[in-house]
Amino acid sequence: MRETGQRKAPRRPWLADRGGATAAEFALTLAATITLTLGVINLAIVIYSYAALQAAAQTTARWAAIQAMTGSPADAAAIEAHGRSVLRGAGEGARFASEAALCGTEVRATTSLPLLTGIATFQIPLAVRACAAGG
Repeated sequence: MRETGQRKAPRRPWLADRGGATAAEFALTLAATITLTLGVINLAIVIYSYAALQAAAQTTARWAAIQAMTGSPADAAAIEAHGRSVLRGAGEGARFASEAALCGTEVRATTSLPLLTGIATFQIPLAVRACAAGG
């Protein structure tokens, strides 16, 4: 018993159909999950590279200080070569430089890492200093 003037709502059977909703939700969250996962992996690589660069600079500073104490101070090329041999590929293109400082022998190491985002590539500069007493 309908009152006159009221219309019956049109039926939309496709609104009641829930088939494929899970697949659509999965597709929407998959892109964000993959992007977040790749971002965490890139961040881990940057942190590892920074730690490896710091360790290489410390080892090179100790080596340069020992060389200076034994009476045969290392030149810039030897410091560069020693630093790269200690780093072993964690930061290709790394540069090592040494100078006398108040703390003894200071070594500075610099490199840049590519951050791959899928859309663009950014260069992240890394720079560390290490000092060893002596020399």
